[in-house]
Amino acid sequence: MESSTLLIKLIIQYLLKSHFSWIEELPLSIVDWFSKWLNKMYLLKDVTLPRFMNFNETSEFEFVDACKWAFVACVFVKSEVGSESKVIFIHAKNRVAPLKPLSIPRLELMACCIGVRLLNSVIRALGAAGIKVTHSCRIPSLLCGGL
Repeated sequence: MESSTLLIKLIIQYLLKSHFSWIEELPLSIVDWFSKWLNKMYLLKDVTLPRFMNFNETSEFEFVDACKWAFVACVFVKSEVGSESKVIFIHAKNRVAPLKPLSIPRLELMACCIGVRLLNSVIRALGAAGIKVTHSCRIPSLLCGGL
């Protein structure tokens, strides 16, 4: 669901950077982006989030990623009840990259920061202090704690 807001945030940032006036007609590329976004919004009706999670063995997974336009963080819970395993989407956050160009490692680090905050809030909300956590990102040096 969080990715449904990212494209519109990127469009707004592009329009602000391009200094369009309110009476100016938008370029066709922007109109096309917006139309594609709007046409995909009907998919959100199929998204379901559980109101209750009953599990014995649980692991939390946090995934972060970044590109030159945005950075994102997602939290999933893998729960095992008996012999059945389920992976459940819990929460996600995204941010558009700042107007000042930053390096991809810097954006990945920013993604890690929002990811850890997001993960901590999920752990507090679930009341699962002793839960096994797995962090994942594309740059190994961020997982090792150094740049």
